[in-house]
Amino acid sequence: NIVIFLGACVSPKCYIVMEHCAHGTLKKWMTAQVKESIPVDMKIVLDFLSDIARGVRYAHEKYKMIVRNLQSSKIFIDEHLQAKISVTFGMSHKLSGFKDDEYPAWSAPEILRGEDYNEKVDVFSFAIVMWELLTRLKPYADVPELKKFKIPHEAIAFAVAKHEMRPEVPEWCPKP
Repeated sequence: NIVIFLGACVSPKCYIVMEHCAHGTLKKWMTAQVKESIPVDMKIVLDFLSDIARGVRYAHEKYKMIVRNLQSSKIFIDEHLQAKISVTFGMSHKLSGFKDDEYPAWSAPEILRGEDYNEKVDVFSFAIVMWELLTRLKPYADVPELKKFKIPHEAIAFAVAKHEMRPEVPEWCPKP
């Protein structure tokens, strides 16, 4: 459940060639579902989450790699409706990790605070992707307090890291 890396070109720009995934990104797939008023199908949601979990587990166990910024725009859906994570340059990191991140809505608080972290940060990102699949919304987009800021990403990072802000679980979602 990892997108196959086929090659790269570094001149004149850096381009990465990966396997073709017919439905594009998970984000694009969800947007199309909303546009066509297709209701959330829990079987597909659970299948996607299982696929994503297998991809993350493979990266952790086989390559000792942290995905770190797992998110719907970096997960691809193939022609068989299988979800595959993209583990490419600049996205994943060795288990020693980095301390910065440009995707705060999906980033674990310890990354945002600049603390040491391990592969468990991917569990946080996985939970945000799970929330996205259930709601088909952008994380924190509906938080009115964040709309006041010039740079909402910084406000999200601060709120997640310092004030333990998390997306609200929909009322209709099963308690387990």
